[in-house]
Order: sequence, then structure tokens, then C-alpha cells
Amino acid sequence: KAAKEQWEASAGCRERVERILAELPDTSEQEETGMRKIWSRRTLILAAALAAGCVAQFLEWAIVDGNAFAVDSRGTKSFLIQGAERPGDIRYPDKRWGYGRININGTFETLARL
Repeated sequence: KAAKEQWEASAGCRERVERILAELPDTSEQEETGMRKIWSRRTLILAAALAAGCVAQFLEWAIVDGNAFAVDSRGTKSFLIQGAERPGDIRYPDKRWGYGRININGTFETLARL
């Protein structure tokens, strides 16, 4: 139940992330302008910030809200991997995609089913 409540509470965060991502140029435009290297750094910085936010939200649910006191870095990674989005045509873990696209909502949906 607590995981489902956390997922519902994350709606505002999801909307802000979607607005930020909507402002980034798409990959085809980057390649045409020769700005791929610059945009890939910016994208990496954004991805790191989003991943840190997802970890913080998960740890808040696990430790602060008292749902899983024994969770550590391995447990956190495992739950995030379980909730990741994975297109079906790639074998995971993949060199480029890792375990898939991080999806904190998918993580909380997975926890809600447990």
C-alpha cells in the first residue's frame, strides 16, 4: 500500500521531468548541427540528476517511511532494475542501455505487487 501511495505522490515530479525532457532537442537534430558531443554531455548530466532523484525517492520510501530498513545499495539497484523499461529487441544488460531506462514508477508498481 505504501509503495502505491508513493507512486501516486510522485505525479508532480513526473510532470516536471516530462517538461524538462520536452525542451531537449531530439537526436536527429543534434547530429545534423554537429552539436552531438555537447548535447550528449548535457543529457548525461540530466540523466545522472534524474537517477539521483529516483534513488532519493526510493530511499525515502524505504528508510524514512519505514518500509524497508535493511535496504542497501545492492537492494536499491535491484529494485530499480526490476522497475526499468526495456524495449524487447535488446538483450540486457546492454553496453549502451545497461539494464534499461530508469522508471521509478515501474519500481513502485513492482513493489505494490509484492
